[in-house]
Amino acid sequence: MPARLAASATGLAAVRDARFAGESLALPAGEGIRCLGPIRRQWAHTYQLTEHPALPRYAGAGETSIHKAIQELHHLIAQGAARQAIQLIRELERDLHLAQQTGDIDALMTKWNARYPSELPVDVLGVHIPQFLTTLEALWLIMPEDPEDVAYVTELQRMVQAGLKNLAKDMGYDSLEDFVRDAIVSDLYTATDFQVHVSPSLRRFVEGATSITINVIGMPTFQRVTLTILRQFPALNGPDWILRIDDREPESDYELILPGQRLELIVPDPRKEGGNRPKNPASESS
Repeated sequence: MPARLAASATGLAAVRDARFAGESLALPAGEGIRCLGPIRRQWAHTYQLTEHPALPRYAGAGETSIHKAIQELHHLIAQGAARQAIQLIRELERDLHLAQQTGDIDALMTKWNARYPSELPVDVLGVHIPQFLTTLEALWLIMPEDPEDVAYVTELQRMVQAGLKNLAKDMGYDSLEDFVRDAIVSDLYTATDFQVHVSPSLRRFVEGATSITINVIGMPTFQRVTLTILRQFPALNGPDWILRIDDREPESDYELILPGQRLELIVPDPRKEGGNRPKNPASESS
Protein backbone atom coordinates (compact mmCIF):
# COMPACT_ATOMS: atom_id res chain seq x y z
CA MET A 1 0.00 0.00 0.00
CA PRO A 2 1.37 3.48 -0.84
CA ALA A 3 2.68 5.32 2.21
CA ARG A 4 0.19 8.15 1.82
CA LEU A 5 -2.75 5.80 1.61
CA ALA A 6 -1.54 3.90 4.67
CA ALA A 7 -1.22 7.20 6.54
CA SER A 8 -4.69 8.15 5.36
CA ALA A 9 -6.20 4.94 6.72
CA THR A 10 -4.43 5.40 10.05
CA GLY A 11 -5.45 9.04 10.25
CA LEU A 12 -9.05 8.32 9.43
CA ALA A 13 -9.14 5.70 12.14
CA ALA A 14 -8.51 8.45 14.66
CA VAL A 15 -11.70 10.26 13.62
CA ARG A 16 -15.14 9.12 14.75
CA ASP A 17 -17.29 7.76 11.92
CA ALA A 18 -20.16 9.91 13.07
CA ARG A 19 -18.38 13.14 12.16
CA PHE A 20 -17.10 11.94 8.81
CA ALA A 21 -20.34 10.23 7.79
CA GLY A 22 -22.52 13.10 8.91
CA GLU A 23 -20.57 15.64 6.88
CA SER A 24 -19.63 13.58 3.85
CA LEU A 25 -23.01 11.96 3.25
CA ALA A 26 -24.83 15.27 3.44
CA LEU A 27 -22.83 16.58 0.49
CA PRO A 28 -24.08 14.04 -2.08
CA ALA A 29 -27.53 14.46 -0.56
CA GLY A 30 -27.42 18.15 -1.26
CA GLU A 31 -26.13 17.51 -4.77
CA GLY A 32 -28.94 15.00 -5.29
CA ILE A 33 -31.54 17.59 -4.35
CA ARG A 34 -29.96 20.18 -6.58
CA CYS A 35 -29.83 17.85 -9.58
CA LEU A 36 -33.62 17.53 -9.47
CA GLY A 37 -33.82 21.03 -10.97
CA PRO A 38 -32.78 20.00 -14.51
CA ILE A 39 -34.93 16.87 -14.25
CA ARG A 40 -37.93 18.93 -13.23
CA ARG A 41 -37.33 21.30 -16.14
CA GLN A 42 -37.21 18.36 -18.53
CA TRP A 43 -40.49 17.05 -17.12
CA ALA A 44 -42.03 20.48 -17.53
CA HIS A 45 -40.89 20.61 -21.16
CA THR A 46 -42.38 17.18 -21.79
CA TYR A 47 -45.62 18.20 -20.07
CA GLN A 48 -45.89 21.31 -22.25
CA LEU A 49 -45.32 19.33 -25.44
CA THR A 50 -48.13 16.93 -24.68
CA GLU A 51 -51.80 17.48 -24.08
CA HIS A 52 -52.73 18.12 -20.49
CA PRO A 53 -54.51 15.13 -18.95
CA ALA A 54 -58.16 15.37 -19.92
CA LEU A 55 -60.58 16.34 -17.19
CA PRO A 56 -64.13 15.02 -17.20
CA ARG A 57 -66.68 17.52 -18.45
CA TYR A 58 -70.30 17.81 -17.41
CA ALA A 59 -72.48 18.87 -20.33
CA GLY A 60 -74.75 21.81 -19.58
CA ALA A 61 -73.47 22.26 -16.06
CA GLY A 62 -70.17 24.01 -16.69
CA GLU A 63 -67.12 23.42 -14.55
CA THR A 64 -67.21 22.18 -10.99
CA SER A 65 -65.34 23.72 -8.10
CA ILE A 66 -62.73 20.97 -8.51
CA HIS A 67 -62.11 22.15 -12.07
CA LYS A 68 -61.73 25.70 -10.77
CA ALA A 69 -59.27 24.60 -8.10
CA ILE A 70 -57.15 22.93 -10.77
CA GLN A 71 -57.31 26.07 -12.89
CA GLU A 72 -56.07 27.99 -9.87
CA LEU A 73 -53.20 25.53 -9.60
CA HIS A 74 -52.21 26.20 -13.20
CA HIS A 75 -52.25 29.92 -12.45
CA LEU A 76 -50.12 29.58 -9.33
CA ILE A 77 -47.60 27.38 -11.14
CA ALA A 78 -47.40 29.87 -14.03
CA GLN A 79 -46.74 32.64 -11.50
CA GLY A 80 -44.03 30.60 -9.79
CA ALA A 81 -45.94 30.65 -6.49
CA ALA A 82 -44.56 27.30 -5.33
CA ARG A 83 -45.56 27.49 -1.68
CA GLN A 84 -49.22 28.30 -2.41
CA ALA A 85 -49.39 25.78 -5.27
CA ILE A 86 -47.97 22.97 -3.13
CA GLN A 87 -50.36 23.77 -0.30
CA LEU A 88 -53.36 23.75 -2.65
CA ILE A 89 -52.43 20.58 -4.54
CA ARG A 90 -51.78 18.64 -1.34
CA GLU A 91 -55.11 19.71 0.13
CA LEU A 92 -57.00 18.84 -3.03
CA GLU A 93 -55.30 15.45 -3.36
CA ARG A 94 -56.04 14.63 0.25
CA ASP A 95 -59.74 15.50 -0.12
CA LEU A 96 -60.12 13.60 -3.39
CA HIS A 97 -58.48 10.50 -1.92
CA LEU A 98 -60.76 10.73 1.12
CA ALA A 99 -63.86 11.05 -1.05
CA GLN A 100 -62.70 8.09 -3.12
CA GLN A 101 -62.19 5.95 -0.03
CA THR A 102 -65.38 6.92 1.80
CA GLY A 103 -67.68 7.60 -1.13
CA ASP A 104 -68.70 10.89 0.55
CA ILE A 105 -68.92 13.23 -2.43
CA ASP A 106 -71.20 15.66 -0.58
CA ALA A 107 -68.51 16.58 1.96
CA LEU A 108 -65.96 17.06 -0.82
CA MET A 109 -68.19 19.36 -2.84
CA THR A 110 -69.50 21.31 0.15
CA LYS A 111 -65.96 22.32 1.05
CA TRP A 112 -64.75 23.18 -2.45
CA ASN A 113 -67.99 24.82 -3.61
CA ALA A 114 -67.60 27.24 -0.71
CA ARG A 115 -64.10 28.11 -1.88
CA TYR A 116 -64.88 28.25 -5.61
CA PRO A 117 -68.62 29.10 -5.85
CA SER A 118 -70.71 28.72 -9.00
CA GLU A 119 -74.16 29.95 -9.92
CA LEU A 120 -75.17 26.37 -10.63
CA PRO A 121 -72.93 24.17 -8.45
CA VAL A 122 -72.60 20.60 -9.62
CA ASP A 123 -71.05 17.57 -7.98
CA VAL A 124 -68.31 15.51 -9.55
CA LEU A 125 -68.98 11.81 -10.05
CA GLY A 126 -67.06 9.33 -7.94
CA VAL A 127 -65.98 7.41 -11.03
CA HIS A 128 -64.19 10.54 -12.27
CA ILE A 129 -62.03 11.06 -9.19
CA PRO A 130 -59.12 8.98 -10.61
CA GLN A 131 -59.01 11.34 -13.61
CA PHE A 132 -58.71 14.36 -11.34
CA LEU A 133 -55.96 12.65 -9.35
CA THR A 134 -54.08 11.81 -12.55
CA THR A 135 -54.20 15.47 -13.52
CA LEU A 136 -52.80 16.47 -10.15
CA GLU A 137 -49.97 13.93 -10.51
CA ALA A 138 -49.06 15.53 -13.84
CA LEU A 139 -49.08 18.98 -12.27
CA TRP A 140 -46.47 17.86 -9.73
CA LEU A 141 -44.07 17.44 -12.67
CA ILE A 142 -44.14 21.15 -13.47
CA MET A 143 -44.30 22.43 -9.90
CA PRO A 144 -41.83 25.32 -9.51
CA GLU A 145 -39.04 25.10 -6.99
CA ASP A 146 -39.70 26.74 -3.67
CA PRO A 147 -37.14 29.58 -3.28
CA GLU A 148 -36.83 28.78 0.43
CA ASP A 149 -36.00 25.15 -0.38
CA VAL A 150 -33.40 26.24 -2.94
CA ALA A 151 -31.85 28.62 -0.41
CA TYR A 152 -31.80 25.85 2.21
CA VAL A 153 -30.04 23.40 -0.11
CA THR A 154 -27.51 26.06 -1.13
CA GLU A 155 -26.72 26.84 2.50
CA LEU A 156 -26.54 23.12 3.31
CA GLN A 157 -24.01 22.58 0.55
CA ARG A 158 -21.94 25.52 1.77
CA MET A 159 -21.91 24.27 5.36
CA VAL A 160 -21.09 20.70 4.37
CA GLN A 161 -18.26 21.75 2.11
CA ALA A 162 -16.82 23.98 4.82
CA GLY A 163 -17.07 21.14 7.35
CA LEU A 164 -15.31 18.69 5.05
CA LYS A 165 -12.57 21.20 4.25
CA ASN A 166 -11.95 21.73 7.95
CA LEU A 167 -11.85 17.97 8.54
CA ALA A 168 -9.42 17.47 5.63
CA LYS A 169 -7.20 20.28 6.95
CA ASP A 170 -7.17 18.77 10.44
CA MET A 171 -5.91 15.52 8.92
CA GLY A 172 -3.10 17.21 6.96
CA TYR A 173 -4.71 17.41 3.52
CA ASP A 174 -4.29 20.46 1.29
CA SER A 175 -7.02 19.28 -1.07
CA LEU A 176 -10.56 18.24 -0.23
CA GLU A 177 -10.60 16.07 -3.37
CA ASP A 178 -7.54 14.11 -2.17
CA PHE A 179 -9.14 13.62 1.24
CA VAL A 180 -12.40 12.23 -0.17
CA ARG A 181 -10.57 10.02 -2.68
CA ASP A 182 -8.32 8.53 -0.02
CA ALA A 183 -11.27 7.98 2.29
CA ILE A 184 -13.16 6.05 -0.39
CA VAL A 185 -10.13 4.05 -1.53
CA SER A 186 -9.11 3.17 2.00
CA ASP A 187 -12.59 1.90 2.83
CA LEU A 188 -12.67 -0.23 -0.32
CA TYR A 189 -9.18 -1.65 -0.23
CA THR A 190 -7.81 -1.39 3.30
CA ALA A 191 -7.62 -4.62 5.29
CA THR A 192 -6.54 -4.89 8.92
CA ASP A 193 -5.64 -7.98 10.94
CA PHE A 194 -6.73 -8.17 14.56
CA GLN A 195 -5.96 -10.70 17.25
CA VAL A 196 -8.95 -11.38 19.48
CA HIS A 197 -8.47 -13.10 22.84
CA VAL A 198 -11.17 -15.62 23.78
CA SER A 199 -12.34 -16.30 27.32
CA PRO A 200 -12.21 -19.98 28.41
CA SER A 201 -15.98 -20.47 28.35
CA LEU A 202 -16.18 -19.43 24.69
CA ARG A 203 -13.19 -21.35 23.33
CA ARG A 204 -15.26 -24.40 22.41
CA PHE A 205 -16.98 -22.21 19.77
CA VAL A 206 -13.63 -21.39 18.13
CA GLU A 207 -12.17 -24.89 18.02
CA GLY A 208 -10.50 -24.51 21.41
CA ALA A 209 -8.33 -21.55 20.43
CA THR A 210 -7.21 -19.13 23.14
CA SER A 211 -7.15 -16.34 20.54
CA ILE A 212 -8.32 -15.90 16.97
CA THR A 213 -7.06 -13.73 14.11
CA ILE A 214 -9.54 -11.93 11.89
CA ASN A 215 -9.05 -9.90 8.72
CA VAL A 216 -11.34 -6.86 8.55
CA ILE A 217 -11.95 -5.31 5.13
CA GLY A 218 -12.53 -1.54 5.13
CA MET A 219 -12.62 0.83 8.07
CA PRO A 220 -12.45 -1.31 11.21
CA THR A 221 -15.50 -0.15 13.13
CA PHE A 222 -16.77 -2.14 16.11
CA GLN A 223 -19.74 -3.31 14.06
CA ARG A 224 -17.58 -4.43 11.14
CA VAL A 225 -15.15 -6.24 13.42
CA THR A 226 -18.02 -8.03 15.14
CA LEU A 227 -19.61 -9.09 11.86
CA THR A 228 -16.23 -10.34 10.64
CA ILE A 229 -15.90 -12.50 13.76
CA LEU A 230 -19.32 -14.02 13.13
CA ARG A 231 -18.58 -14.69 9.46
CA GLN A 232 -15.28 -16.41 10.22
CA PHE A 233 -16.61 -18.28 13.27
CA PRO A 234 -20.33 -19.03 12.68
CA ALA A 235 -20.60 -21.07 15.89
CA LEU A 236 -20.45 -17.78 17.80
CA ASN A 237 -23.89 -16.86 16.45
CA GLY A 238 -25.41 -18.96 19.23
CA PRO A 239 -23.99 -17.91 22.61
CA ASP A 240 -24.15 -14.46 24.20
CA TRP A 241 -20.83 -12.65 24.30
CA ILE A 242 -19.29 -9.20 24.45
CA LEU A 243 -16.37 -7.87 22.46
CA ARG A 244 -14.33 -5.67 24.77
CA ILE A 245 -11.81 -3.09 23.61
CA ASP A 246 -8.93 -2.42 25.99
CA ASP A 247 -10.99 -3.91 28.84
CA ARG A 248 -14.02 -1.72 28.18
CA GLU A 249 -17.18 -1.89 26.11
CA PRO A 250 -17.39 0.18 22.89
CA GLU A 251 -18.88 3.65 22.92
CA SER A 252 -21.00 2.85 19.86
CA ASP A 253 -21.32 0.37 17.00
CA TYR A 254 -19.33 2.79 14.85
CA GLU A 255 -16.33 3.25 17.13
CA LEU A 256 -13.12 2.74 15.18
CA ILE A 257 -10.76 0.07 16.48
CA LEU A 258 -7.03 0.71 16.12
CA PRO A 259 -4.40 -1.96 15.46
CA GLY A 260 -2.72 -2.77 18.73
CA GLN A 261 -5.79 -2.34 20.88
CA ARG A 262 -6.56 -5.39 23.00
CA LEU A 263 -9.71 -7.18 21.86
CA GLU A 264 -11.34 -9.88 23.95
CA LEU A 265 -14.48 -11.99 23.70
CA ILE A 266 -16.09 -12.53 27.09
CA VAL A 267 -19.37 -13.85 28.44
CA PRO A 268 -21.63 -11.04 29.78
CA ASP A 269 -22.05 -10.70 33.52
CA PRO A 270 -25.54 -12.08 34.33
CA ARG A 271 -25.77 -9.72 37.31
CA LYS A 272 -25.75 -6.70 34.99
CA GLU A 273 -28.62 -5.68 32.74
CA GLY A 274 -29.22 -3.66 29.60
CA GLY A 275 -25.99 -2.36 28.08
CA ASN A 276 -23.85 -5.22 29.40
CA ARG A 277 -25.65 -7.74 27.24
CA PRO A 278 -24.17 -7.94 23.75
CA LYS A 279 -26.13 -6.93 20.72
CA ASN A 280 -26.75 -9.63 18.18
CA PRO A 281 -25.00 -8.31 15.05
CA ALA A 282 -26.20 -11.25 13.01
CA SER A 283 -29.86 -10.43 13.57
CA GLU A 284 -29.25 -6.72 13.01
CA SER A 285 -27.54 -7.34 9.72
CA SER A 286 -30.20 -9.70 8.38
